[in-house]
Amino acid sequence: MSGQVGAGHPLLAAVLDHVDGDGVTLTGRLSLATHPWLADHAVHGAVLVPGTALVEMVLRAGQETGTPTIDELMLEAPLALPERDAVDVRVDVGEAEENGRRPVRVHSRDGEGEWLRHATGYLTAEVPKAPAAPEASDGTTDGATHLEIWPPAGAEQLDVAGAYDELADRGYAYGTAFQGLLAAWRRGAETYAEVALPAQTAQAAESDARTFGIHPALLDACWHALLLGDPEGSPMIPFAWTGVALQTEGVSHVRVRIAPAGPDTTAMTVVDQAGKPVASVAGLVARPVSAQQLSAAPRSLYRVTQTALPGAVDSIGDTDGWAVLGADVHDLGHRVYAEPGVVPDPVPRFVTYDCPAIDGTVPEAVRTATCDLLALLAGWLEEPRFAEAHLVLTVGEHLTQAPLAGLVRAAQAEHPGRITLVRTTGGSVNAGLLADAVTSGEPELTIADGEIRAPRLTRITDLEPSGESALVGPVLITGGTGGLGALVARHLAVRHGIREFVLLSRRGPQAPEAGRIQEELAQLGASAAIVACDAADRAELAEVLERHPVRSVVHAAGVVDNAVLTSLTPERVAAVLRPKVDAAWNLHELTAGHDLAAFVLFSSSAGILLGAGQSNYATANVFLDELAAHRRASGLPALSLAWGLWDEGSGMAGGLDEMGRQRMRRLGMPAMGTDEALALFDAALDAPDASLAPIRFDTAALRARGDELPTLLRSLVPARATARTAPGSGAPAEGDIAGRLAGMKPDDQDAFLFDLVSRHVAAVLGHGESQTFDGGRALRDMGFDSLAAVELRNGLGAVTGLALPATLVFDYPTIAEIVDHLGGLLVGRTADPTTEALAEVDRLAEALARTGADPAAVTARLESLLRNWREREGDAARDGQLDYEAATDDELFAVLDGELGD
Repeated sequence: MSGQVGAGHPLLAAVLDHVDGDGVTLTGRLSLATHPWLADHAVHGAVLVPGTALVEMVLRAGQETGTPTIDELMLEAPLALPERDAVDVRVDVGEAEENGRRPVRVHSRDGEGEWLRHATGYLTAEVPKAPAAPEASDGTTDGATHLEIWPPAGAEQLDVAGAYDELADRGYAYGTAFQGLLAAWRRGAETYAEVALPAQTAQAAESDARTFGIHPALLDACWHALLLGDPEGSPMIPFAWTGVALQTEGVSHVRVRIAPAGPDTTAMTVVDQAGKPVASVAGLVARPVSAQQLSAAPRSLYRVTQTALPGAVDSIGDTDGWAVLGADVHDLGHRVYAEPGVVPDPVPRFVTYDCPAIDGTVPEAVRTATCDLLALLAGWLEEPRFAEAHLVLTVGEHLTQAPLAGLVRAAQAEHPGRITLVRTTGGSVNAGLLADAVTSGEPELTIADGEIRAPRLTRITDLEPSGESALVGPVLITGGTGGLGALVARHLAVRHGIREFVLLSRRGPQAPEAGRIQEELAQLGASAAIVACDAADRAELAEVLERHPVRSVVHAAGVVDNAVLTSLTPERVAAVLRPKVDAAWNLHELTAGHDLAAFVLFSSSAGILLGAGQSNYATANVFLDELAAHRRASGLPALSLAWGLWDEGSGMAGGLDEMGRQRMRRLGMPAMGTDEALALFDAALDAPDASLAPIRFDTAALRARGDELPTLLRSLVPARATARTAPGSGAPAEGDIAGRLAGMKPDDQDAFLFDLVSRHVAAVLGHGESQTFDGGRALRDMGFDSLAAVELRNGLGAVTGLALPATLVFDYPTIAEIVDHLGGLLVGRTADPTTEALAEVDRLAEALARTGADPAAVTARLESLLRNWREREGDAARDGQLDYEAATDDELFAVLDGELGD
């Protein structure tokens, strides 16, 4: 694109010439704040940008290329406007074809989401033929081609006094700006109308220096008379336009003739009050639209599909040389070791571990299996001996095993390239298939029926709306007095007509919002029993269900406790699993005797991707997905929704600060608005799937991630011609940084590495690359948390090809120290002894800040260390210093805080 200039139009702000041709792109931004009159055009409760607005924008685009007539324009998808957010629009006009026509497309996107196509067609320079003159009742033309005679002779006047009330009953919610129909007549198959912009709308249009060719509200009202007297069927919206030409601009009061032009097609002639031509439409086709078609489903609703791999890349063909941890379930027949600690040197290139099924109740077994795998992973990832080895984890399909996939995915996100997840069905797998799967370069695979498959996220395009709500009252909602639960309750009352609710929360009526929620529901004609109940407590929940029989369940409760995998404890795991796993299983078992119409589980996208720092939460949510599949297989209703971020701030976003939200936007997952999320909720209820993923993606951000993009998302952006690297291949990092450094002087090496590290720090913090940093300032003081530390380690590891420790930022807490460490690894440079000693002191300070160590014990050890140091260095070290022998505990910790960068 080049040569941007102003468009001079109320809907379009800029015109950009195409660099590689003579096409143009016109761009704009629409919202109810900047274009409030658009709120007056709604169908089935959804605010739609009228098709006439798309026609107006395309006509304006045609003026830029000398093709001012719309030869044809097909409207493919309604353009819905959210209540609060803005929508970006673009009109692209391509190069002229041999016949002189130019292709045109109209797209939109909300915020940072994907571009969605709404219309395609062609523009032409040819002027369409004038419509035939209308016939008089005697079969001759009356000469009123331009409607100078008004009202038309022989036409019967229609009653339009209650026209817009009638249309509202049929699903058209036309507000004042679009109520332009003043009078209407019918003569045979022809309809005539007098239409004017309402005074307020006309004044706004006339006062705007950037005038319309023909105001969309005026052109839309021109065909309202055609809708009268046809109360049957769904509302109709314009679908296809042909031969659209504009003769006079800026008119606000017109006469219209609408006549048949073919099967299901009408022609329209528009003139001003003096009969002067304003616009003509050679053909207009309308089609019915349902409420479900207006949902956000085409934009942000996905399912995980399994794609068969044609063959392995660099397949080793067998598992010779592999080692096995635990039981040799897959009969690899090689070296078997009880635990990682007894694996001898040299460590094999590949080490496998099959996650076993655990006995006990389902919640207990999931909790035990999670903690067992967590301990194994922590030991593996923190052991330097295993840095070059690749861990292969196989996970079965049992309900107590399958959720471990969430934990493994989180570990992969924190430690990319070190773990492969292989999901198995039907027990053991062939060793050759396992080898082919692992060497395929895919981080996750499924082996089933002798085939290797890789998961991909694909957009839902095949929904067939049922027209009826899947939920039936009374509806039980866990987490019902706050966050998503309360939003869903209001939505079910308004859009689904639910009149009875049982809202559960730990505090029940004492919850801060309980009274307001109950009152709001009452105003909507619904009653709500708000009950204090911990759904994870089986006895409490059983008592509630005995007192309040329900027909539908929405499990929206959950707890977030973010931390990197190696920092998690069994207690932190249990605290997050309990409200998800225990509560869902209790609901599953205790509603077995109920005639349930729906069983909806609020899961999270953390379970399927981007789960770094949320391994406990990811595991809990994958359990919900697997429980839904288990129920469906048993003939029971179930739907699990792996939600992306909500603007509302609950669920996955609940533990994120602004830095965390910036990280998610940078990774291509911005938050979705409440309106969009609830529309996705409605759309998902009509899907046949047991689990779906309502997630907003920013495809530009996804594309910018290049080879770092998770393979699960590769189907959402154009394929890149890049070669895969099999795990454990030891392929060099792109750019050969070590080679570049080898030809530099030490000072230049330091400058190069400082710039490299600074750019990665800036990216993690969401700053521009030009940001400058104090190399001696602790990264923690800049806002780094454990997730930021992981992201920096991963970024530097990817660009340098080094296997950097997860504790990089804690071991080397400043940019300068990281630079010195990288210099030693990349060019074999030996650090200055003083620098190394001070780095060790910094690491000690970082460790003390992270632990809950007894201050008295630490103080005693520090005092002993100081005494030994002084005895070695003599009394000179005391000059001007605090008397540590007599210092209090607070004084010693003040020294750590002040001098060591707490």
